[in-house]
Amino acid sequence: MLKNCREEDFYKIHTATFSRLNPETISGFLFASMIISGIMTLVITNALTSPFITSPIWDRVYAVYLIILGIQIVTAVLYLFRSTIYKYQRMQAILLSLFCVMLSVEFYPIYFLSIEDRFAPGFFNTIGLVFLIGGFLSLLFFSIRAAVWVRQGKLRKEGPGLFHTKEFFIYLSVVGALAFLLLAWAFYQARTDYFMSIGEIITLFQAAFYSVILQYSLAMALPEIFLLTYCKFRFASYRDPNPPIRKKRPVKQKMEAKKFGYHQVSYSFYR
Repeated sequence: MLKNCREEDFYKIHTATFSRLNPETISGFLFASMIISGIMTLVITNALTSPFITSPIWDRVYAVYLIILGIQIVTAVLYLFRSTIYKYQRMQAILLSLFCVMLSVEFYPIYFLSIEDRFAPGFFNTIGLVFLIGGFLSLLFFSIRAAVWVRQGKLRKEGPGLFHTKEFFIYLSVVGALAFLLLAWAFYQARTDYFMSIGEIITLFQAAFYSVILQYSLAMALPEIFLLTYCKFRFASYRDPNPPIRKKRPVKQKMEAKKFGYHQVSYSFYR
């Protein structure tokens, strides 16, 4: 779909590589995602100590979480070094895409564990699966739309770009309202027909609502990262060279330069 597109068709993506998507910022995100995964793994570890969680699937889920966390720890440590950050940018972009997708569904296990731990009705599992599948369908839709917009020239220099704040908030408001209404109906049924306590209902509601908001928010943001990964492999200009480390000038030289009216010129990464 993007084979016939030229480099100028991705101008808006290229400008992002000098700010929020530059290699060093991505390295920071990889480290942050490792911390979030570590916290989620600890939460799952604690939840599995409950005698009410007996489903064998959670042992497999827990093993997957440990493997992913191990990969993230190794990745985060390796990309703390400037030489690694700039030398392996394409691998960094792939890892960024994968970790963002995993982050989008990070909270769902907490929701499903809460259902089992509190003996909640089975329709809560169905609702969670509907939200989960809907989030992946939203990601697919926005990814296809991003590719179409590239072909239409909307990501060129004069184009409107990929991300619109107003559209994002409208989309998120609609998703949040639908999730709230569906969950409110489910919890009403759970309260009246299954006599769940208010505390149990609030716990399930929070886990479900945060899971939905996180996944559907990232569904709209991830296509930009996918396009960045594509451009890292296709265009050499997206693989930023390692900027030289600026050496500090002695104080005496700085004072002399100021005295004679010289303007100090510094190297800038965002050239």
